Amino acid sequence: FKCEFCSRTFSNVQNLKSHIPQHEQEGKLECNVCDKKFTRLGQLKVHVRLHVGDLPYKCRLCDKAFNSNNHLAIHIRSHTGEKPYKCDDCEECFTSMSRLQTHKKRVHEKHKAYSCDKPFKCSECPKSFARIEGLDLHLRTHSGEKPYKCNYCDKSFTVQSAVNAHLKWHTGEKNYKCDVCDATFIQSSQLWSHKRVHFGEKNNKCDVCGKSFVHVSSLKRHVITHNEERPFNCDICKHGCKTRGDFNRHVKIHSGDKPYKCGICDKSFSNTSHIKRHITSVH
Repeated sequence: FKCEFCSRTFSNVQNLKSHIPQHEQEGKLECNVCDKKFTRLGQLKVHVRLHVGDLPYKCRLCDKAFNSNNHLAIHIRSHTGEKPYKCDDCEECFTSMSRLQTHKKRVHEKHKAYSCDKPFKCSECPKSFARIEGLDLHLRTHSGEKPYKCNYCDKSFTVQSAVNAHLKWHTGEKNYKCDVCDATFIQSSQLWSHKRVHFGEKNNKCDVCGKSFVHVSSLKRHVITHNEERPFNCDICKHGCKTRGDFNRHVKIHSGDKPYKCGICDKSFSNTSHIKRHITSVH
């Protein structure tokens, strides 16, 4: 049994395993492809996957894959919006410790190596990006371009990952399970939002009556009840609506338009809330 780091040979695998920690302590675990060094064998094994194309950890929300579960967990935060690493100097938050450390070096410690890491600047706003792909994607927010279309309804999106996440509303796929009450959800952000119910967090307070809510969306719906004004009026039946969204949903009652198709059965619905309720109660 030969050691791949120093070429020594051993009579059995147990002796080889006992020998390898010596290299870990010395920091001599070196990648044969790029010469990068590691202190632990596990770190080297994860790194080697990048060279051989072995990416076993796949994101359920988009088509990206990663060489370690830790990298996948960091990536998922780009979908959920979770940023648990907070800068002590300016309170800006980040998805990973490495990004926080890079931020501190670039902004607060003024390291020259980090002084120009976003060379691709938007011509429409002050934002800049590290990669041209990021700039191209951002420019769609200005142009309104949404090239990725849903096959079940008339919605379109700026990125493919958003389509993949949206499709789960049609298929009813719920991969995120609450470990407290076994409730399941289509998106991880819904699960995190739901968990506040168990923790009793109600941070969204109504300025009019003082009532508090777990979700900001619930607060927005509640605030409308204080406002009796209905500026959106239907030309057909004169029904008044408080929001543009309510008005658009109401108009479809008259037109018979049902663009939201269930991916499990052949039923169609006039708005997203109806199809969500259908999938939850029937499927």
